[in-house]
Amino acid sequence: MSIVTCKKLSKINFLQIPSLSLNDVRIDRGEKVVNKAESFLIQRNIDDVHKIDVYAKAYNDSHNNNCAHFDILFYKESSKTNLDNIKLNPRVVDRYSNDNDLLYQYEWIRGKFAARLKFRNGEIVEMKQSLE
Repeated sequence: MSIVTCKKLSKINFLQIPSLSLNDVRIDRGEKVVNKAESFLIQRNIDDVHKIDVYAKAYNDSHNNNCAHFDILFYKESSKTNLDNIKLNPRVVDRYSNDNDLLYQYEWIRGKFAARLKFRNGEIVEMKQSLE
């Protein structure tokens, strides 16, 4: 007799937060310098860092066009940190979300991965300098 178990496939939804997009372009010593940041809400499975890593890397690969600095931030979706509430009250990100729902910040400098910062209660609790 054999027992077969099925593991439910877990899915993560990533929702971009358009109002938090940053695209800063300036001229420094005659050269164009671009700094960008994108933010996303994560629905379900917020602890699956491998899937978040894969998504961040793929997003960077398709959106980081010669940026001096490119950040991708991930927030868990909550009753206060959600698309409707952020649209209605953008200040909620600074007043609540950064301290309570910010999970990860990924950083690339001049196209090279620099760090993944993990947050808990607004504090950096882990820094990783490679994506495996």
